[in-house]
Amino acid sequence: MNGAMNLDSGRPHRGEPDPAAPASGGPGPVGGTGSASPPAENRPAAGEAAPAAGGEEPAVAAEPQPVDVLVIGAHPDDAEIGMGGTLVKLHRLGYRIGVIDLTRGELGSKGTPERRAQEAAAAARVYGARFRLNLNLGDNRVEDSPALGRKVAALIRRCRPRLVFTHHGDDRHPDHRGASSLVRRAVFQAALRNLDLGEPYHLVDALLFFPVNEWVEPRFVVDVTETFAGKLEAMRAFASQFVEPTAPIDHKYFGVEDYLEAAVVRARHYGLRIGVRYGEAFVADAVPVADPVAAFRR
Repeated sequence: MNGAMNLDSGRPHRGEPDPAAPASGGPGPVGGTGSASPPAENRPAAGEAAPAAGGEEPAVAAEPQPVDVLVIGAHPDDAEIGMGGTLVKLHRLGYRIGVIDLTRGELGSKGTPERRAQEAAAAARVYGARFRLNLNLGDNRVEDSPALGRKVAALIRRCRPRLVFTHHGDDRHPDHRGASSLVRRAVFQAALRNLDLGEPYHLVDALLFFPVNEWVEPRFVVDVTETFAGKLEAMRAFASQFVEPTAPIDHKYFGVEDYLEAAVVRARHYGLRIGVRYGEAFVADAVPVADPVAAFRR
């Protein structure tokens, strides 16, 4: 199936949040009746909304735990750049989210690993992540190997997610390409019944890929119109990267306006593909559809 698919079956929302303003207030209802519902024990109680994107959230754990959605990025901030609006949306729908950063981003020209770790925890609170773990594999050293695959596969087995998200493989950053291949291997290894990794084998429902630097032809697009302000809030949490960048005078870099404008342009482009204000694109090997009418309903 080529082209874009809107997995949010609700009609496009007429209200358009100011993308430059932080999210405020509690999350409202999210349109769509075709999306799978989270397990009852994970959903907010009747009349109780999920915590607001900008409100009080519990501390983000550093140890992996069972989740519905696992995002594996090469560096702190990749999850937010690639799918921050989708993460806020999944949180509002009551799904449990976990994030694994493969490196500390220690070779970056801005900030320090220690500060980026603090910023990563703050960003994770925006979308209610249950945990955020850093594997410290070495910036600019992310590669696919059987040994690293087993390490990540063991974490997938421990977390037992329904969906795993990672980088699209067609990316100019070597770590992003390495992460894409590594996670694909790990998802495969996690499903091998006879591979002893200290945790029971686990088959994920789907492995999905998000773009960070490149434009892709999406297999489906998620409507993030109502949660795009939350994406920008999560990105702003990385102040050393997006808000107050400092670098040598001869070092070319984007500032906050460049990054945020790029995020808006990208989201507008993919949103227009499905007739909504803002969208985030994803690629998959195949998208199983049980009910085509429900899947494509607007």
